[in-house]
Amino acid sequence: MVEPLELVRQGIHGVLASEEDLTVLAAADPDVRSLGRAREFAPDVALVDFDSAGAESREFLRRLALNLPGVPLVALAQEPDLENLLTAVRLGARGYLLKSVGGAALARAIRGTGSGGSIIDPIVARRLLDYVASQPFLPALRHDVLGRAASSLRLLSTREAQVLHSLAQGLSNKEIAAALGLSVGTVKTHLRHIFRKLGVSDRTSAAVAVLRGAASS
Repeated sequence: MVEPLELVRQGIHGVLASEEDLTVLAAADPDVRSLGRAREFAPDVALVDFDSAGAESREFLRRLALNLPGVPLVALAQEPDLENLLTAVRLGARGYLLKSVGGAALARAIRGTGSGGSIIDPIVARRLLDYVASQPFLPALRHDVLGRAASSLRLLSTREAQVLHSLAQGLSNKEIAAALGLSVGTVKTHLRHIFRKLGVSDRTSAAVAVLRGAASS
């Protein structure tokens, strides 16, 4: 856990210490010394204070991602700012939570990211889905577009891309089925395939994958 305020660090430590299956290996300020400690302790998940308006905060997250390859980084932010989320994701974060998150939700987020998932605070997730749905690349989400996107997106079939497009617009499984002329069961099957191919476990994480792919195209 990397957080500049001692009181916040103590609060997070206390919350996580009450969880039998979670252990806080270290808590530190976001500086060069904590980069070395991160490599030394080799955590399963790292919580990081993040503010995209601060150059030092951005640089620290970038360097931490380089120093802990393969370790999920969860950014902790003060405000539900979408640009802050996008910056954190581009710098290597796999999760984004507000500091107002409850203890139980924080513990679930750590477990989820530690097992290969992604997590976004529900307030910010709604803004993300609205943003993704408004982007002009989504109506033309086909193989020619996917071919310029991230490698994981290229694994999707044309039908799966259509389902993902509808998902990013915030449609329910029933609404996706009606829009594409499919059964709800078929939509669920496509979603399972999409999640597996993208390496995610939920709808919001799939939308993040779309965002990453579009940014790299």
